[in-house]
Amino acid sequence: MNLFSFRSTDPRALRATSIDVVGELTDAAIVAASSDARVTLAAWGADKAVGTRSAAVLKLLRNPVCAGVTKNGEPRHPLYVAQSTPFVPYSVE
Repeated sequence: MNLFSFRSTDPRALRATSIDVVGELTDAAIVAASSDARVTLAAWGADKAVGTRSAAVLKLLRNPVCAGVTKNGEPRHPLYVAQSTPFVPYSVE
C-alpha cells in the first residue's frame, strides 16, 4: 500500500515536490482497496517523507501485515527484506 498518491522511486522527489502528495481521493482509494482484501501489506519503509502519514493510513487498513519493522517501527520496504520473509500483523503501539 502506498501512503501517497504521488509516487517516485526517489524519496527525495516526494519531499521536494510542491504538489499535494496525498491528494483529495487518496484515503478513499486506500479504503476501497483494503476493504476488499483479506490482508493489506504495509511496506512503505522509514523514509523521512513518511512522517505522521503512516499512522493515518494504518487506521484505514483492513488487517495490515508487514515483513518486519524498521528501528523506527515502520513496516519494512520489500526491497530490503528477503523474499522468504513471512508476513506478520502490523500495528503501531
